[in-house]
Amino acid sequence: MDDGKGLGDLIPTITGTDYMKKNPNSIVCIIRYGLKDTITVEGKTYAEPMLGIPELDDIAITNIANYINYRWPYRSEYLTIADTRKILDTCRAE
Repeated sequence: MDDGKGLGDLIPTITGTDYMKKNPNSIVCIIRYGLKDTITVEGKTYAEPMLGIPELDDIAITNIANYINYRWPYRSEYLTIADTRKILDTCRAE
């Protein structure tokens, strides 16, 4: 949601959560490919699939990830497009 707090039991929050801090690169993979796995965020389990947006280019994904980090810090540095491409290569292999 606009405030980053998710949607109850359906969509987890991204506002400074333990999941985002432990998995700082995951947002890049989730934006492109979605998420089908069950995840636990702040002790709450989420199993609802999240759709990816495969038509977004690497620049847009980098900008979205950096905006999320700026708004709700979970990593210490901004991503470059090269960083995003490296991360996407790793999640493509999963």
